[in-house]
Amino acid sequence: LCGVLGAVALLGGISAPAGAAEDRFQAGREAARAGDLGRLNRLIQEAGDSPLDGYLSYWALSIRLARRENLDADYTAFLAREDGSLLAERARTDWIRDSARAGRWDIVRNQVPLLRQPEQEMNCWLWQAKIAAGSPSIASDANSLWNSTSEPGEACAPVIAALSVLKTADAHWQRARR
Repeated sequence: LCGVLGAVALLGGISAPAGAAEDRFQAGREAARAGDLGRLNRLIQEAGDSPLDGYLSYWALSIRLARRENLDADYTAFLAREDGSLLAERARTDWIRDSARAGRWDIVRNQVPLLRQPEQEMNCWLWQAKIAAGSPSIASDANSLWNSTSEPGEACAPVIAALSVLKTADAHWQRARR
């Protein structure tokens, strides 16, 4: 009987922190949806070592990024803390996208190669960074984009335009046929 009571007490002690982490996560998600950075910051202060607690910091960074705050140091710290996680990959992608739209090509050049599986948009941002730096390798680097049959997104249009001036009329017709 003592062993069973001890196990119940132990399990009760284990589930309480997990419940608190889940409650923080739910409250953080609601605060993020409402754009309540103050509430998120308070929840971050209460956070422990639950895997869910990383989302609180991610949501706070997302709100601050939307407010156009300078977050380079905060993103660097977050990425180091969440290294290897899907959450870090999402945060890095957000940071790259925002930096590219602001023309902060140094961040794009440094961060895109760190993505595990960059999407075409991220590659196009990197190629734009290379174009901005005057890299002569853009023609060979981005040739796969020129030969692609998929519809290029917003980030790829300037790359296609840059490649276009390097291509022959025949290459333009081949692309149009594809």
